[in-house]
Amino acid sequence: MESKILQHYKEYIGEKELDILLKRFDVKTFCDKWNQVITSRSTSFLGSGGSEYSSVRANYSLTNDNKITVFNECYDEKKQYKSIKGTSDCFDSSVPTCRTVLFPSVGATGNYWILYISKKKDVMIVCSPLIIPHTSIKLMDNFALYVLAKDRNKFWSNKQMVQNIYAILEKYNFNNFINKPIYSGV
Repeated sequence: MESKILQHYKEYIGEKELDILLKRFDVKTFCDKWNQVITSRSTSFLGSGGSEYSSVRANYSLTNDNKITVFNECYDEKKQYKSIKGTSDCFDSSVPTCRTVLFPSVGATGNYWILYISKKKDVMIVCSPLIIPHTSIKLMDNFALYVLAKDRNKFWSNKQMVQNIYAILEKYNFNNFINKPIYSGV
């Protein structure tokens, strides 16, 4: 099943783009604090966002045994602080951008596909495909999206980067009501 999901990822990303991603991905750069700047309505179904959450931040840390811990935090629509802890792993160490994420409190492992990493490694696009649990049956490559930036203000002030991100999202068909990019506010 894992090899089939990895195959889905490679087909969706494309060979050229995957080569670029693998050259840019560095676990130490990845393990940092990231601010969500753009998301999709569909992330609400995953319990991780949508327009009802603000100041969404993902914190990734590398443990002594080379595992990645995930600590996500935000404020809900009532301005109450929320957080969730989990872990992230890759299906195959040769393709560390095709990942899983597990939040024990939710009890399900999700797919976490990195689509894009900027040259400066300060912006990335992550998507969640829709795959039937315990199978390799993919219903949708681009179900949910997260655009993460190390510096929210720097991202929005760089008009060229913002345009580039929207062009990439269009290329990967993030353009229907459920997965269309929406602003993730502070």
